[in-house]
Amino acid sequence: MSVPAYTKAAGGFVTAHQLPDNRFLVEGWHLNLQPFDATEPRHNIHYEWIASTPDEAAKTVAEFVAWLDKPLDAAS
Repeated sequence: MSVPAYTKAAGGFVTAHQLPDNRFLVEGWHLNLQPFDATEPRHNIHYEWIASTPDEAAKTVAEFVAWLDKPLDAAS
């Protein structure tokens, strides 16, 4: 199974990197439209997981994308 290195989501994106020991670091980045300490939107890491197999990594990417359903501080 292929693990995408970058996956767009409504509220950010997910990255996956293969580590030297063949596991995968999967990170979910949330789009923060109104950070309290900045004037411009930015991304903040909110989710991370080290997956042992490509299958687990692909499932984790899908799970993180589902969690990133809207940007932080987005108008409802």
